[in-house]
Amino acid sequence: MYQIHKLLLTKEEAKALADDYRSGLSYGDAKKKLLTAFLDHFGPMRAKRAELAKKPAEAEAMLMEGAKKASGIASKTMERVRKAVGLR
Repeated sequence: MYQIHKLLLTKEEAKALADDYRSGLSYGDAKKKLLTAFLDHFGPMRAKRAELAKKPAEAEAMLMEGAKKASGIASKTMERVRKAVGLR
């Protein structure tokens, strides 16, 4: 479980958790700390998603703009690939 926590905690927080675990922190309590760290880490993103869900037209426009940019980048990349393999 400590490895998962390291993805969500600072080095100091992860070290403190490891010390607590070695000192007898139960597996169940470690899982609760993981849930808290998860909610803290992803909370802002969840709030942003909830905000966007209230404005589907705006969210759709953002997605379309992103798709347009991605398509342009992909087209350039594929042209380089075709040239590299001798298809152009």
